[in-house]
Amino acid sequence: MLKTILNILKVLNSETDATQISLALSFSMITGLTPSFPWHNLLILLLILLIRVNLSTFFLGLAVFSGIAYLMDQFFFHHIGLNILSASVLQGLWTVLYNSPLWRIERFNNSVVMGSLVFSLLFFFPSTSWPD
Repeated sequence: MLKTILNILKVLNSETDATQISLALSFSMITGLTPSFPWHNLLILLLILLIRVNLSTFFLGLAVFSGIAYLMDQFFFHHIGLNILSASVLQGLWTVLYNSPLWRIERFNNSVVMGSLVFSLLFFFPSTSWPD
């Protein structure tokens, strides 16, 4: 039993390169800031399992960013998403996407989901440390 716990802790604390830690934080930002569980979060979890990132940093960042999202949802993310969803230039795109069952599962028509996703995607690349 103790050996199993030690093995789990070893896996969680492996991948200690700066790039792997920053990728874990960037992925946790996207997953943590988005409310509920849309399909893009499943895709991110699959990516985390396929590429090598620090899992303990991801889970810690997920908890931190979920708390931040709770504070910012109604005031900040709602206004960003509402402005994007009500842009007259994009109305045709939103109509086509909403008529597709796959995109309806994403719940992009929710202003908080759209605002938090756009915000986290805009800050994904600046927060990621890439190797030299």
